[in-house]
Amino acid sequence: MSGRPADILVAGAGATGLLAAIAFARTGRKVTLVGRPPPPLHGRTVALFEGSLLALDALGLAEALTGH
Repeated sequence: MSGRPADILVAGAGATGLLAAIAFARTGRKVTLVGRPPPPLHGRTVALFEGSLLALDALGLAEALTGH
């Protein structure tokens, strides 16, 4: 961990918090993300709404998740 303080603290490690942290980090900000780790999915499918897919695509992450 760097000695430089965070520029932004994102509280919540769910989908929205993770997207926010990635977006802020890509602007050059030092981000600290805090939240509980997600529970294991136990083989369940994760569904994303269109808004989430658009946000992932805007950050260049959609292809890594969908494979196309």
